[in-house]
Amino acid sequence: MNVLPQRITLDDWDQRYAELCRDGLCEPAYGGCLRRHVDDGDRRLLRLRLDNSAAALRLWNFLLTEEDRLRQSQAAGKRLVGTLKDLGTVPVLAYAFDNLVAFFSLCCAQHNFNYVAKTVMWRPLSTCPFLNSLARWNAT
Repeated sequence: MNVLPQRITLDDWDQRYAELCRDGLCEPAYGGCLRRHVDDGDRRLLRLRLDNSAAALRLWNFLLTEEDRLRQSQAAGKRLVGTLKDLGTVPVLAYAFDNLVAFFSLCCAQHNFNYVAKTVMWRPLSTCPFLNSLARWNAT
């Protein structure tokens, strides 16, 4: 079904998601209805007008599940490598190894930290909860 591009509310997305599913939407493992992110406590989506395309659905789900996907990677025994201002070389090198997952974090870019190359672990010099939890994930 061809639908004209529109900016819609989250309530409209509930109906749009049902339409996409009826039409045979193929989703990645992190896919699903956008409403679930609000149900999990992310209130930002309630204030936004969202594109009604399946591509926008995939993008929002990809962005809003990053922490979950990083935790799954760590639970599977992979090391997390935070990249700063680098969306090229470092992620490509990390992707070459089965046991590394690279990600870009704006939170990391705003803080100072020491990188200990031997253990692929960030040692935060701030009290950023994200960086501290990342250090705990990589310490195992």
